[in-house]
Amino acid sequence: MSDILPHTARDAAFSKPLSTSALLDRLATVKQMLEFLAAIEKLSDPLTSAAGLHEAFSLLAQLASVAGVDASLLNRVIQATNDPTVFNLLLAVVQFVAEAVSSSATAPMEANHAS
Repeated sequence: MSDILPHTARDAAFSKPLSTSALLDRLATVKQMLEFLAAIEKLSDPLTSAAGLHEAFSLLAQLASVAGVDASLLNRVIQATNDPTVFNLLLAVVQFVAEAVSSSATAPMEANHAS
Protein backbone atom coordinates (compact mmCIF):
# COMPACT_ATOMS: atom_id res chain seq x y z
CA MET A 1 0.00 0.00 0.00
CA SER A 2 2.89 2.39 0.64
CA ASP A 3 3.85 2.03 -3.05
CA ILE A 4 0.56 3.71 -3.97
CA LEU A 5 1.22 6.86 -1.95
CA PRO A 6 3.58 9.41 -3.50
CA HIS A 7 6.88 9.99 -1.75
CA THR A 8 7.34 13.63 -0.77
CA ALA A 9 10.08 15.66 0.84
CA ARG A 10 7.97 15.79 4.00
CA ASP A 11 7.82 12.00 4.12
CA ALA A 12 11.59 11.89 3.80
CA ALA A 13 12.00 14.36 6.65
CA PHE A 14 9.85 12.22 8.92
CA SER A 15 11.69 9.04 8.03
CA LYS A 16 15.04 10.35 9.31
CA PRO A 17 15.84 9.37 12.89
CA LEU A 18 15.78 12.24 15.37
CA SER A 19 18.73 13.09 17.55
CA THR A 20 18.17 12.79 21.27
CA SER A 21 18.15 16.56 21.74
CA ALA A 22 15.67 17.06 18.88
CA LEU A 23 13.43 14.38 20.34
CA LEU A 24 13.60 15.99 23.78
CA ASP A 25 12.76 19.37 22.26
CA ARG A 26 9.71 17.91 20.53
CA LEU A 27 8.60 16.14 23.69
CA ALA A 28 8.96 19.38 25.65
CA THR A 29 6.77 21.14 23.06
CA VAL A 30 4.17 18.38 23.28
CA LYS A 31 4.23 18.68 27.09
CA GLN A 32 3.73 22.46 26.84
CA MET A 33 0.81 22.00 24.44
CA LEU A 34 -0.81 19.46 26.77
CA GLU A 35 -0.38 21.87 29.69
CA PHE A 36 -1.95 24.60 27.54
CA LEU A 37 -4.95 22.39 26.71
CA ALA A 38 -5.35 21.46 30.38
CA ALA A 39 -5.29 25.15 31.32
CA ILE A 40 -8.02 25.90 28.76
CA GLU A 41 -10.14 23.19 30.32
CA LYS A 42 -9.68 24.77 33.76
CA LEU A 43 -10.80 28.28 32.74
CA SER A 44 -13.27 29.28 35.41
CA ASP A 45 -14.31 32.81 34.54
CA PRO A 46 -16.17 33.92 31.41
CA LEU A 47 -14.18 35.75 28.76
CA THR A 48 -16.44 38.76 29.24
CA SER A 49 -15.21 39.27 32.83
CA ALA A 50 -11.97 41.00 33.73
CA ALA A 51 -10.62 37.85 35.42
CA GLY A 52 -11.60 35.69 32.45
CA LEU A 53 -9.95 38.02 29.96
CA HIS A 54 -6.77 38.10 32.08
CA GLU A 55 -6.78 34.28 32.06
CA ALA A 56 -7.31 34.25 28.30
CA PHE A 57 -4.42 36.67 27.73
CA SER A 58 -2.19 34.55 29.92
CA LEU A 59 -3.07 31.42 27.94
CA LEU A 60 -2.62 33.26 24.66
CA ALA A 61 0.86 34.35 25.74
CA GLN A 62 1.65 30.74 26.69
CA LEU A 63 0.46 29.50 23.28
CA ALA A 64 2.42 32.20 21.47
CA SER A 65 5.55 31.24 23.38
CA VAL A 66 5.12 27.55 22.48
CA ALA A 67 4.42 28.49 18.86
CA GLY A 68 7.69 30.42 18.70
CA VAL A 69 6.37 33.97 18.50
CA ASP A 70 9.17 36.49 18.86
CA ALA A 71 9.72 37.19 22.57
CA SER A 72 10.03 40.97 22.08
CA LEU A 73 6.68 41.11 20.28
CA LEU A 74 5.10 38.93 22.95
CA ASN A 75 6.49 41.19 25.70
CA ARG A 76 5.10 44.31 23.97
CA VAL A 77 1.64 42.72 23.76
CA ILE A 78 1.80 41.65 27.41
CA GLN A 79 2.85 45.16 28.45
CA ALA A 80 -0.01 46.67 26.45
CA THR A 81 -2.58 44.38 28.04
CA ASN A 82 -1.19 45.19 31.49
CA ASP A 83 -2.05 48.86 30.90
CA PRO A 84 -5.46 49.34 32.60
CA THR A 85 -6.70 51.70 29.86
CA VAL A 86 -5.85 49.26 27.08
CA PHE A 87 -7.17 46.31 29.05
CA ASN A 88 -10.50 48.04 29.77
CA LEU A 89 -10.84 48.95 26.10
CA LEU A 90 -10.18 45.33 25.08
CA LEU A 91 -12.64 44.10 27.71
CA ALA A 92 -15.31 46.47 26.36
CA VAL A 93 -14.70 45.18 22.82
CA VAL A 94 -14.94 41.55 23.97
CA GLN A 95 -18.16 42.30 25.86
CA PHE A 96 -19.62 44.15 22.85
CA VAL A 97 -18.79 41.29 20.46
CA ALA A 98 -20.14 38.70 22.88
CA GLU A 99 -23.39 40.64 23.22
CA ALA A 100 -23.66 41.08 19.44
CA VAL A 101 -23.10 37.36 18.84
CA SER A 102 -25.57 36.47 21.59
CA SER A 103 -28.20 38.85 20.17
CA SER A 104 -27.79 37.61 16.61
CA ALA A 105 -27.96 33.98 17.75
CA THR A 106 -31.25 34.51 19.59
CA ALA A 107 -32.86 36.85 17.03
CA PRO A 108 -33.88 34.07 14.57
CA MET A 109 -35.35 32.03 17.44
CA GLU A 110 -37.36 35.01 18.66
CA ALA A 111 -38.61 35.68 15.11
CA ASN A 112 -39.77 32.08 14.79
CA HIS A 113 -41.67 32.25 18.09
CA ALA A 114 -43.36 35.54 17.09
CA SER A 115 -44.93 34.09 13.94
